[in-house]
Amino acid sequence: MIILLILLHVKHFLADFPLQTPYMLGKGKSGTDWILPLIAHCLVHASLSALIIGIYRPEMIWIVSIEFLAHFIIDRLKVLYKLPVGQWPAEVRGQYLAKYYTAFGIDQLAHQLTYVLMVYLII
Repeated sequence: MIILLILLHVKHFLADFPLQTPYMLGKGKSGTDWILPLIAHCLVHASLSALIIGIYRPEMIWIVSIEFLAHFIIDRLKVLYKLPVGQWPAEVRGQYLAKYYTAFGIDQLAHQLTYVLMVYLII
């Protein structure tokens, strides 16, 4: 169980940071232009999870659909949380940074809890 959780956490880091392309960062675009970049990002996550789960318990591969859906919803909600764009005045910079990091932390926590649920279902 611990090894599976570690693998999913490392996979999450890789998919969310080094493997996220500038195109995928378009998930914050307006209208409907955000949908395909977000789908691409979620497919990277689901594909890497499928590799891990497929090796560990191939019959549970369907669980990546939970991750895809959860990742899609979590990331879209994070993008909808808006802070002012541009340089922040010194008197509010700390306040905005605190809000940004709180939103980022909630996003990451939600993803990690998704992995706990997935491992619970797999085990």
